[in-house]
Amino acid sequence: MRRITLLLIIFGKTILFGQTTLPQIVDTNTYHHELIFQSKGDIYSSSIQNIFINKLLFGGAISTNQISNSLSQQQNNNTLGIEGNVELEYRNHTIFPKKKWGVLVKTSMNTINSCHYTKDLFGLIFEGNENYLGKPLQLNTSSLQSISYFKFGIGFIHKKTKSNYSINLFKIVNYISSSIDFGAIYVNDISNLALLDFKGTSTSYLPSSTQTNYGIGIDLDLRIPITSFSNKQIQLNILAKNFGIGFLTNDVHYYSIDTNYIFQGLTLNQLGTLVGGKQNTDEQLKQLTIHSSNKIRFTPLLGFIQIEKMNTFQTHSRYQSIFGIRMYPSLSYIPYLYTGIQVRCFQTLWIGLHENYGITNSLRTGLYIKIIGKKIGVHIGTENLFDSFRQTGKGRSLQCRLQWYI
Repeated sequence: MRRITLLLIIFGKTILFGQTTLPQIVDTNTYHHELIFQSKGDIYSSSIQNIFINKLLFGGAISTNQISNSLSQQQNNNTLGIEGNVELEYRNHTIFPKKKWGVLVKTSMNTINSCHYTKDLFGLIFEGNENYLGKPLQLNTSSLQSISYFKFGIGFIHKKTKSNYSINLFKIVNYISSSIDFGAIYVNDISNLALLDFKGTSTSYLPSSTQTNYGIGIDLDLRIPITSFSNKQIQLNILAKNFGIGFLTNDVHYYSIDTNYIFQGLTLNQLGTLVGGKQNTDEQLKQLTIHSSNKIRFTPLLGFIQIEKMNTFQTHSRYQSIFGIRMYPSLSYIPYLYTGIQVRCFQTLWIGLHENYGITNSLRTGLYIKIIGKKIGVHIGTENLFDSFRQTGKGRSLQCRLQWYI
């Protein structure tokens, strides 16, 4: 039960949405067709080691010592999340031969899950309440969100600059959004009195074979030349992606709780009557001052804005700087910042190294490799170089992009 509860938290609050720190390049060549495949997998944690996460996700016994060691590394407020993204995009530059614009079609599968939780909540899930008798437990603020969806988009692309935009339709597979605005639990030393001070909400939609929820949104990708402080001209890539609204209309469950509920002298018979009696679920929840309803809900699709410097391969310089920022206006999220350097090893081989901050409130080191030929481009990287390959690291990251020019 504890493992199931934590997995629900892991598949929680949405943070990243498939964009990577593989910088775009300035490419003024004209192609007839382009095919782009990109994917990203990311597990990020502020306080839980990879060896512990592996057992949660893929199975395995978690010893008491491992729980104790992991609990000792928890901070007052922690972040944990998982993201997966696969996208395929086709660009046709010849459909309007005399026009400056071509068309593009894209499709993707995405799942984004993350949460914020307190140290007390982690201990309660894995150790139970026995070690916390006579001590107040603080659960605020904790939150979780999860969204999985399929995406299909059609748009236009400027042949020379590669600026583009698309209108997208989303099929929402599942959606969970929960928050504990205030939560405190106290159980006395002999465990016959429990005090709860709790305020929170939860909205969930689980997949159905007969009903579907949809969303509509836009992607915008602009390439803008500017003059730097040293009077050199550089290009910025301004990317706004997955902005839109979802329509959750089928089998959506909404719960809210705002109570100072006191349990005193609750016997096993009374507990059995409440939990296993003939009352329906709504009646049971009302006795715990939890209100439930099914209603139409509109939810933002949690889009992001990213601004980054673009580099060019048509240069004699061996070194080029890289930097960027990513922001999520609809989330309480620290902007993701990164800066570093890109080095040309050979004419077609480039390596980039950068430091990034955000997500888990800590510095991480990223690395990418780019191989660019006349007909194909291969980009492979990670946003968390040193932790991804260590069991004692906190999080893993892998991303790639393949481009085929025709």
